[in-house]
Amino acid sequence: MLSNGMTDWIEVYRPVLGEEIAGLVWMPITADTPKLASELQMASYSFSGAAFVRFTNQDAINLSWRQVEDRFVLATAQDAAWGAHSLDRIQAAGDLWIGLIGSTLRSVELFTLPDDEHRRVVVVKHRTTNGSFWVGTGGKDFVGDQDDLWVGVDRDPSNYSELVSLGVAEPEAR
Repeated sequence: MLSNGMTDWIEVYRPVLGEEIAGLVWMPITADTPKLASELQMASYSFSGAAFVRFTNQDAINLSWRQVEDRFVLATAQDAAWGAHSLDRIQAAGDLWIGLIGSTLRSVELFTLPDDEHRRVVVVKHRTTNGSFWVGTGGKDFVGDQDDLWVGVDRDPSNYSELVSLGVAEPEAR
């Protein structure tokens, strides 16, 4: 049983494991849009808002952050409760990010921080047939207890060695 306010991340990802990625969209708050637009060619960046991953089976994962007690944790954008029209939309760009389009999501690994006794998810590493990408709470170059998203493609966050894996989910055998 999940503790109060925790997302069942395995259930969130189950419909898209083994599916082909059709698109990646960053949804920053308007104040973060100009900076994010200037960084789109980079392998990692942070912004406040949400990340949207669409799959060819029409399912999608929509990730953001929310505060639970005294911590910022990863959340579905629906759980984060962004107001209507409060987020801009920018298509992922740059060779590394575009290279993920058409790849198949092979697995996801969930991580928490070592000092979180409740083991709440702060970042997810997505492994695909064309590489990997991360989406989680964090700052400029790290994952952590922050009210922004950190996204990175084919690179681990600078504090990767400090993160605690909560396990890997893979597609069920068909």
